[in-house]
Amino acid sequence: MKGKVCHIQPIAAVSLGEGPGQTGLCVVHREERQLGKPYGFAKERFDRYGRQVKGRAAERDDLVTRVDLETLYSVKHLERPEGSLSDVLRRLLVILANLEGDERPVGAIDLRATGYPAFREFWRMADDADLGVVLMPAVVSNAMGNSGGKNSEGAFVIPRANLITAGHLAFSTARLRVAPLLRLASTLRTELNEFTRKPMPANIDDPWRLSTNDDLVLATTLAVYAGEMMPRRKHREIDPWEGTPLADGTGG
Repeated sequence: MKGKVCHIQPIAAVSLGEGPGQTGLCVVHREERQLGKPYGFAKERFDRYGRQVKGRAAERDDLVTRVDLETLYSVKHLERPEGSLSDVLRRLLVILANLEGDERPVGAIDLRATGYPAFREFWRMADDADLGVVLMPAVVSNAMGNSGGKNSEGAFVIPRANLITAGHLAFSTARLRVAPLLRLASTLRTELNEFTRKPMPANIDDPWRLSTNDDLVLATTLAVYAGEMMPRRKHREIDPWEGTPLADGTGG
């Protein structure tokens, strides 16, 4: 991968299944990576190249050093947890408790197969464990229209076609990358590449069909969807002396 990682936010997403072995769990790092080299930038009244814009030439205090950023998603962990629904929720709790990054981890949970009680139970478990994470309940809908916002229980309603298309685009443009050594990496890549809209009878609401196991695709694309909802920075200011040894032998 090119570009230094400037900022990481971990996102764990789970697509809960109806039975054992039908749940997909994914950990994605939302990474802000450096795009190109740092450059001088004049604040407010001056353009990127330090040219005068409003009334006077740039002075030293007007100048900062910036790097442009791009947002990428790196899949770091994939699994299909075994056991009951309670076992799966406990496994998600362990995963979230061990995530580290520059911001609080996000836990996104697709409740379409289990309903909102599963999220209430997980919320209780997270509260008892004093788990400092941002929780995002979601219902992946078969509707083909635009997002329905939130339902009466506060869960995000996400049309499945929108979720898959966003993830597929991120994967095909290399904004979504899968660590090659993950045991289920090849399975996820195959499912992402083969997930296309197929002809279905007119009485079928959801023509997005891959196989009986689409849990890894849904978990991964839900993580990307959650990341895309967050504010995106195009650049950040940096200390031009960062890492430069000072007279006393310390770094800047």
